[in-house]
Amino acid sequence: MLENLEPERLWRHFEDISKIPRCSGNESGIREYVVNFARSKGLVYRVDGAGNVVIKKGEVSNTCPVLQAHLDMVCEKNSDVQHDFSKDPLDIYIDGEWVKARGTTLGADNGIGVAAALSLLEEDLSPFEVLLTVDEETGLTGAYNLEPELVDGRFLLNLDTEEEGVFIIGCAGGGDSIIRLKTEVEEKKGTGLRLKLSGLKGGHSGMDINTGRGNAIKLMARLLLSVIGEIELNSFEGGDKRNAIPRECTASFFYRDENVKERILSLWEDIREEYRSVETDMSLEMEEVPLNGVLTEGRDLVKLLILLPHGVISMSRDIEGLVQTSTNLASVHLKEGYVEIVESSRSSMESELSHVREVIRLTSEMFHAEVEQPAGYPAWKPQKDSMLVKKASQVYERLFQRKPIITAIHAGLETGVLGKKIPGLDMISFGPTIKNPHSPDERVHIPSVLKFYNFLKELVKELI
Repeated sequence: MLENLEPERLWRHFEDISKIPRCSGNESGIREYVVNFARSKGLVYRVDGAGNVVIKKGEVSNTCPVLQAHLDMVCEKNSDVQHDFSKDPLDIYIDGEWVKARGTTLGADNGIGVAAALSLLEEDLSPFEVLLTVDEETGLTGAYNLEPELVDGRFLLNLDTEEEGVFIIGCAGGGDSIIRLKTEVEEKKGTGLRLKLSGLKGGHSGMDINTGRGNAIKLMARLLLSVIGEIELNSFEGGDKRNAIPRECTASFFYRDENVKERILSLWEDIREEYRSVETDMSLEMEEVPLNGVLTEGRDLVKLLILLPHGVISMSRDIEGLVQTSTNLASVHLKEGYVEIVESSRSSMESELSHVREVIRLTSEMFHAEVEQPAGYPAWKPQKDSMLVKKASQVYERLFQRKPIITAIHAGLETGVLGKKIPGLDMISFGPTIKNPHSPDERVHIPSVLKFYNFLKELVKELI
């Protein structure tokens, strides 16, 4: 499929990787692929207790570069696609200048980074190291549990950003809020309405939070609020991954008056007009279905979802166009005896992150919900005068006759954790152009992959 693309080694590895299930927490197959590769090349490797893999080429020291990527991917699919991420290979294909996957995430985040690192290990270059971590997407687990003595080098090249020609030298920190609203289910049988909201773009909850895309959970709550006095809620389900903007949501309810349908559809037309330039494919399905049971706290659930914050909270005062603080209302799921709501917040300012999480806690407690807020992950403070950033900029300008863009990112990167874990790291993050990560619309730009790899190889040459 990808054999005619350049660089050939990288695309060969990426195609192999795309056949291996590797959702977060299920990295055994991809780890085996990496370990078998290292063995076949006679390279020294170690697997730590968390499942991270370190591969060393040549006589490494603390002056060596470390290529770092993560083994897992976000597994999202469209609801009408039959795909089992635990066993099925991704159905990848070429569309013009892009590589895509049919109906699912592509896993270019961070499969391209992994493939690039493995490809460079096949080049006539040494010494350097490769660090491949696990479970980045759901909690930076691999980075948090890395055995730091496994890594010798102090120049970290993180291969996990998504715009070619942009160097990331700082990232946001973040933390989740898990909200549990207790509810009982009262017996009631009859015919009700089921709403399904789908076709939204979704996307990365950090990188895409400022694009004006709709949140399916918030929009569904808004529809229900318009008829809240005339309905009894039976179910509400939406969202999946904490770091993805919800693309789909369903709700079912008993209703008292036929006007309920008309009022919902009328509001839906208003919402479509509000989002017409952004959400061109979103749709609302409405059907009558048999229902059994009413949530005793259904109205409070809708009101809580309306009041919980979502979106950009503030912009950076130091870097133009950069989101400083945001929060993503990520998922709502019915459990035994309660509804679980997950909110994922980010900020480059620890004080603002704490404030947003406090707002979420106070809002939830107004409805007598329990709130759990685990410790978050740290931000990575930019160091514009670092030697690595200067060297990388020189190499990029020499190769492409233009200066790279140097900025920070409103997303969590492992660099924030690794910088605290391994003192003295000089770090930079870069990658090819990847659009719509964390959604089934994810795609990677083929020409940018070649530029990314050529730059990576030249930078490593300069550092060894």
